[in-house]
Amino acid sequence: MDWCTDGVRLRLIEIGEAVKRISADVLATEPDVPWADVAGMRDWLAHHYFDTTRALVQATVADDLPALEAAVRRLHGGQENQRWSPAGGDAPHT
Repeated sequence: MDWCTDGVRLRLIEIGEAVKRISADVLATEPDVPWADVAGMRDWLAHHYFDTTRALVQATVADDLPALEAAVRRLHGGQENQRWSPAGGDAPHT
């Protein structure tokens, strides 16, 4: 696997890990995104390095990433009206 593909693979792992940390209530606001598949892809990429082909990474980026990016942008837009505690708390302040 070339360096570029490997770098993208690592970013996909990070995306999947981040999805696992988002609450189910938030994910439910974008029901068309297969969130479990995103997290499952993370697990596959992290644990099956030698079984991961460049074609798989390229197909994921080309076929799946645009819709995921759009959903994340919508989720982020819904959070813009909330202020987060500067004290490091996780609860939003409205």
